[in-house]
Amino acid sequence: MFSDTGLDSTRLSMYKQAQESLNRYVSDLLPHEELQAEISNKVLLSLIHEEAEIPNIDAWIRKKTDIFLESCIKNLWQWAYRQARQLYLDQEEAEDLAQSVLITLLNSKKPIQYTRAWIKNTVFKQASTLLRNKSKQNDLSENLRTEVQINQQLLEPSEDELAKQLTPRALKKLLSKDDYQTIMALRNYESLKDFAAAQKISYSSARELKHRVVTNLKAKYYLNQGWIGTSAILDYRNLINLKRFVNTLMDHARIKDFTNMFRYASLEIAQQLEEVFSGVNAITKWEISLPRSGILELCLLDLSDSSKPLGVIITVTLNKANHIKIQKCYKVGQIFIIPSQKVGPLPVDKGRCLLTLEQIKTYLT
Repeated sequence: MFSDTGLDSTRLSMYKQAQESLNRYVSDLLPHEELQAEISNKVLLSLIHEEAEIPNIDAWIRKKTDIFLESCIKNLWQWAYRQARQLYLDQEEAEDLAQSVLITLLNSKKPIQYTRAWIKNTVFKQASTLLRNKSKQNDLSENLRTEVQINQQLLEPSEDELAKQLTPRALKKLLSKDDYQTIMALRNYESLKDFAAAQKISYSSARELKHRVVTNLKAKYYLNQGWIGTSAILDYRNLINLKRFVNTLMDHARIKDFTNMFRYASLEIAQQLEEVFSGVNAITKWEISLPRSGILELCLLDLSDSSKPLGVIITVTLNKANHIKIQKCYKVGQIFIIPSQKVGPLPVDKGRCLLTLEQIKTYLT
């Protein structure tokens, strides 16, 4: 676009026009002068080295500005992250703090003159607050995060692991009085058979009792860890009730009649259920999530025909009396099955898949 010998009058006029347009656009994006200057200089330098004709200079400027803005923000995030790590925050804490600081910067309407100095100071303040809060929570050493002697990286610790490795103090906080006494009694015997004999109950009754207690323990443990997307957060009573509910739904689906579901659903919802369960022959897998207190979202899958998997989402309330009431239901639009050998174990957090939509799409292609 510009010759080696300098700027001719036409190109100089275009350069000045570009500079004015750039100043307006950048100042609308950010109030921070240092960042404005940094991004503007990169755009103008790129403009000088542009050899091809630019038919729409304004559109070119907006595109280039957005590219350099993104690059600049990424560099500032790395700067904030390094500052946080130097303050002895772990990787996850440093990443979260860096993101928080950058969001504060971008949301700020007050001009910040020295950006990196401001970031360093803000990181220090926020890290200090975080570390003080962690210090104040030393009593959490009596809670799961320090009392649990298991590796937190285990996404689904077994029931036996929890029952054996949690301290009595942690167990007492998680369990009801009866369940706590039962699990402590189980610890006094080398085998379940010995426990059954001491309690003068059958082995099958002892096994059922243990299953109930450790199911309740696992549910409380997961809820304390903030998990919201797995049936493991259900205590024994809720789990049994929801299994019965799911079986009842399938019984009605087989006969294609939900009119007698009045215990669980209004007449309007019952009519919707008939349509939603159309084509569902079996429930081969189901999971739940807890979007908010008292509300459960069930995902019921029929994977019996891998060429045409079906899914149903049902939102229910579950009150203290353990009574289930359907609030809404709908059929899942599309379901794709990714072979396990293609993706391996899915990364999860609190029961939710961590893969982004774009990542999932790459496995589907």
